[in-house]
Amino acid sequence: ETKESRKADYILEVDGDSMEPKFSDGDLVLVRQQPAVDEGQIGIFDVNGKGYIKKFSGDRLISLNPKYDDIYIVDQDFRCFGLVLGIAEVE
Repeated sequence: ETKESRKADYILEVDGDSMEPKFSDGDLVLVRQQPAVDEGQIGIFDVNGKGYIKKFSGDRLISLNPKYDDIYIVDQDFRCFGLVLGIAEVE
C-alpha cells in the first residue's frame, strides 16, 4: 500500500509500447476514476470504442513513444475514464 495506491480506484494493465519509456507493456497502472483530466496529464480514454492510455492535449491524445501518431478526438466518440497516478508496485 502506497500513497498513490490509496488514491486509486482501479488498476489496469498496459498493453503495448506507445507510452514508453514511462509505461511499458505489462505495467500495472493505478487509475483514479474521473470524467476528465487536465491538458498534459496522462489518462485512460475511450475513442470510438477502443481504450487508450495517453497524454491529453486538448484536441488529441499523444503517445510518449514518437513512433506513434497522435489520435485526434474532435468529432469522435470520446470519453475519459480516469487519471493515471503511477505504476503499481507488485510484490
